[in-house]
Amino acid sequence: MLPKRIRVKNFRGIAEMELNLSAISLAGISAPNGRGKSSFFTHSIMFALYGKPAPGCSLDDMVMKGQQDMLVTVDFEHNGEIYQVARSRSLKGKGKSTCEFQKQTAIGWEPLTGATIKETDAKIEQLLNLDASTFLASSLIMQGDASNFTKKLPGERKAILTQILGLEVYDKLQSAAKEREKSLTIELETSKNKMLDLEEKLQSLPEIEEQMKDIGKSITLNSVSIREKEIALSDAQVQIKDLEGKEQAANEAKKQMNIICADIKAIDQEIADHDLKIQDAKRVLMDEADILAKVAELEEIKARIPALQTKEDRIVTLKADEKRTSEEHLNLLEEMNDIGRRIYPLANDLSCRDELKQASDDYQQGLLDLKALDEKADQWRELERQEKAIVNQLDDLCKEIKNLQTTLRYHEKKISILHDSGCIDPENAKCLFLKDARESQLLLPSVQENIEELQKQCEPLMVQSKAFTTEREALSYDSSHHADLKKRVESLRKQAEAYSQLEGKEELLKNLEGQRDSILNRLNVLQDSVDNIKQEIQKLQAETENLPILKAKIPTLEKYVTLKDKLPEAHTAIKLSQESIAKLQAEIDQKNEQYRQLMADYTILSADFAGELPSKRLEAETIEGELKGLQSQLNSLFAAKGTCQGKLDSLTKDAEELDRLKAELAPKAKELVRWQTLVKAFSKNGIPALIIENSVPELERISNDILSQMSNGSHSLRFETQRDLKSKDGVAETLDIIVNDWAGSRPYETYSGGEQLRIDLAIRLGLAELLANRAGSKIEFLAMDEVFGSQDSQHRDLVIDAIKSVADRFKLVLVISHITETQAAFDQQIVLGENGKVEILFS
Repeated sequence: MLPKRIRVKNFRGIAEMELNLSAISLAGISAPNGRGKSSFFTHSIMFALYGKPAPGCSLDDMVMKGQQDMLVTVDFEHNGEIYQVARSRSLKGKGKSTCEFQKQTAIGWEPLTGATIKETDAKIEQLLNLDASTFLASSLIMQGDASNFTKKLPGERKAILTQILGLEVYDKLQSAAKEREKSLTIELETSKNKMLDLEEKLQSLPEIEEQMKDIGKSITLNSVSIREKEIALSDAQVQIKDLEGKEQAANEAKKQMNIICADIKAIDQEIADHDLKIQDAKRVLMDEADILAKVAELEEIKARIPALQTKEDRIVTLKADEKRTSEEHLNLLEEMNDIGRRIYPLANDLSCRDELKQASDDYQQGLLDLKALDEKADQWRELERQEKAIVNQLDDLCKEIKNLQTTLRYHEKKISILHDSGCIDPENAKCLFLKDARESQLLLPSVQENIEELQKQCEPLMVQSKAFTTEREALSYDSSHHADLKKRVESLRKQAEAYSQLEGKEELLKNLEGQRDSILNRLNVLQDSVDNIKQEIQKLQAETENLPILKAKIPTLEKYVTLKDKLPEAHTAIKLSQESIAKLQAEIDQKNEQYRQLMADYTILSADFAGELPSKRLEAETIEGELKGLQSQLNSLFAAKGTCQGKLDSLTKDAEELDRLKAELAPKAKELVRWQTLVKAFSKNGIPALIIENSVPELERISNDILSQMSNGSHSLRFETQRDLKSKDGVAETLDIIVNDWAGSRPYETYSGGEQLRIDLAIRLGLAELLANRAGSKIEFLAMDEVFGSQDSQHRDLVIDAIKSVADRFKLVLVISHITETQAAFDQQIVLGENGKVEILFS
């Protein structure tokens, strides 16, 4: 995997940054802290490829503060192909993540994104053949990670190697194997106990089979008795049904008789209602003459009311006119008063005409004088600004002359060493002090020339400064007089404006006086109109005085109109009611005849069933009770049979379960032996120990290959995985680092800081290559973040030389450091500037 281009937006502390790495092979990356070196070159790659945030951060923490969306895009080469991963995070709503994966082809980008982010991550990991942990351990040497292995105690290094090699998975495998071993042991014990219980239960099987035979015989006998009782009950029920038919016919006849009685009663009520109607009609006809007289009076009143109503409506209209005219009269009075209030100040203003004219003339003259002073003030300020600029230049030249004079005295003191040293040949002396004095002697003439040149530049500037001062004095500008004139002009401004408005006020006064005379005429006309309306209202009110009395009589008289309409109906009602009574009387006679016939039928039917039906019902109830007893016994027998059958079925299943348990016992025992073997294999003394023993020689070989390049073959190392115990026989598990040099072999801890740094990097790079080889991949890219630690400049140079010596093992090496001096040590430099600016420099 080889990165080609990195682009980020709103990623951690970086607003936006992009870098093409195609032309980079070995580069130093330097920038002040806080510019995002680690974020851009290490965390962005881990996030894009594996979706892993920086240590101690959540996904949301990867979004720049104050922003809502973040995007990281990494283009990389793998096995000769170009791929691109773009991963984003949004804080909007509940938060959302995306991951797009594609491959570059001859016709464009081919999408490789899965249906879900998890599926896309699996495709990327399958392509690289490296999981996130292995990639981090092999291609990224994070800050403080270079010496993390070697600085540990020898007893701790083996545990770290186990972790780096991913052997902790065997702890999980052993735990799973132990769980399965324990589960199988419990299953076997449970099966054995269950087999004993089943064998004990099956001993009762013959007894239950005998009970089933006895119950079957009892069921057969009981079924025969039930059939006999059912036949006897059926015969009794046929006889009862015939007798109940006769009883039902008698009840139906009785029901019809009751209906006829109810009908006769209803007809009698209807005849009574017709009698009441005849009486009501006769009462209406008794008042016929009075009703007709009242109706005639009502018609006369209704004929008079329309004319009177018209006059009353006219009164309402006139009152509305009176109100409107009165309101208009009041409004005109208010308007005339308002005009009077406006006329008074206008007349008052016009009385001050001469005084305002004088103020206006003074204001105009003041404006002319003020304009002249404003121009003189502008000239004064411009001369003052130019003079101040000349003074600033003089101050700068004086400071520079003073600094050069200080330098001159400094060099003169050094030169005095040449006269006081007593050296025979000071020109060729190698003493550092005399050499420094000679350099000062050579510099002294140029310093003096510079002082003289600056002094010459001061002279014309001083002349210009004096000229500006003279010119300002010649203007005779008085700022206090200028300010007083401004105040006087401002105080006259309102009076001048009032004078300019007098002509308009005079015309306005004439208009207002004309409006006042017009309103006065209109008031006189309105007053005459109000008087005429009041006279007409009084006349109409006298004519309509009786209208309310006439209207009050109408509701009383209208009732007689309704009674008049009922007079023809009353004559007709008497005739119709008399005819209906005759018909209803004939219907009563017919109903009485039907009742007598039904009474005869009911008497005959009652004699047939009254004595025999109760005895037959008693006989049927007795048979039915005996039948229920037999059926209850049969149900009990069937229940007992079901219970026995359930026991037989359960015992049959127990027998099958016993056979199954016997068949499973041997395979489970064999499986238990296999899991017990795996528990031992997955233990620390099993497969992990073999992997470590096989990995240590490979790590030793790769580390020695790299260390040889770093030290020009002067150093080599070996790992010792066991150490003899001093207190007793046996060995202890360890991982000592023994380093060989020209003086012999000695432990890693006895070497100097620079030598330890080379050993740290050799082992760390060896671990990285070992991990990649175990994963079936090849390391082409390496990023080292702050591997210089707190080393001095001498030791930093040793580390830089070591990195350069092994850089050819990788296609791309990036060395991140906040130390500016390290940048110049590499032919290629990457500089991170402000606002996301990235610059690549080539020495």
